[in-house]
Amino acid sequence: MTGGNEDASDSVTGAPIDFNRLDIIHERFATDERFAQIEVQPEFAPERLVCVYNPRLYLRSVQVARLEIVWFENGNFSIHYHEDHEDGTFDHRWDRHPSEITPHCR
Repeated sequence: MTGGNEDASDSVTGAPIDFNRLDIIHERFATDERFAQIEVQPEFAPERLVCVYNPRLYLRSVQVARLEIVWFENGNFSIHYHEDHEDGTFDHRWDRHPSEITPHCR
């Protein structure tokens, strides 16, 4: 990932992608048996680290499960968990990003 596009940024946060942080996460996850494959900057999402879970950990009805991680230099991040099932999909996201406080939310 170190060779990533250092100018890459997210249009929502405006911050550059933290490829160094993604390298650290990749190194940690590469030794974890839960993952069958880790894709560094895949073509479909070059700003992400995509970790495909070992299929032995899931029921046969789960065709694939993966974790997609993007991290920004300002500390914001997005983590997306995705499963493909025979009859549909399941998705869950965790994010940290700036949000404006509106008067009715105080």
